[in-house]
Amino acid sequence: MTEKDLWDEIPYMGYIALGRRGMEKIELTQCFIPGCENKNIEKLKPIKKEETEDEVKLVQTYSIHCEECNKTFKLSFETLKKVARKKKRSIDENNDDQNEILSMGVIYVFDDNGKKMHLGFF
Repeated sequence: MTEKDLWDEIPYMGYIALGRRGMEKIELTQCFIPGCENKNIEKLKPIKKEETEDEVKLVQTYSIHCEECNKTFKLSFETLKKVARKKKRSIDENNDDQNEILSMGVIYVFDDNGKKMHLGFF
């Protein structure tokens, strides 16, 4: 996969929970290494993608190298497949939306030593 192909797969935005105050958008095209303030996508290079999947979740992890601080971090997207079922809104028994299973995406950011640094949602 090329660098452009990897960037096309990575979501541009995520959300950080603010407790009872809702959620805040965060751009994922930035360096997450503490002390580095690089937000220039041209200086971020996706290196590789790893993917694992089972019945419960799909995990896609992207290793990204920052040319500004010369360090690598990982963006990991964990899709939990069966979080809840959609509430019944229609009395039409033929409506397939009634049985739709809802999923949820969680974002983890790890430094080059595997230490978890950030958590969000997509």
